[in-house]
Amino acid sequence: MSTAALADPVVPVGDNNLRLTLPDGTAAAALDLAAIPNTAQSPRTPQVVVDAINAAWGQYNLTASIVPATEGADAGKLRVRHNAAGFDQAFSIGANAGIAGMAGAYRGAGAAIG
Repeated sequence: MSTAALADPVVPVGDNNLRLTLPDGTAAAALDLAAIPNTAQSPRTPQVVVDAINAAWGQYNLTASIVPATEGADAGKLRVRHNAAGFDQAFSIGANAGIAGMAGAYRGAGAAIG
């Protein structure tokens, strides 16, 4: 989960990329957030970023979402989960300040789902 709620629109910073590393050390293709259009007619909303993550990394059995308001202090944060029970800690996402709240590397955490 990101450490801060995503801005709306999402503004990439640093090198603009999110990186996924799988348990075997395989690095998936980086997701270039700056390549996601951001215009007045088509803003780069948090949901658009979530959709791009799901399209790029869904093949790895991951699902991105925005934490809903019902979860209090975590509302608006980016959440990425593995879809198989027990595997939430089996991947990591790295960013060189790709978006606010995502500087550094984040390993999956939390209770298993599925």
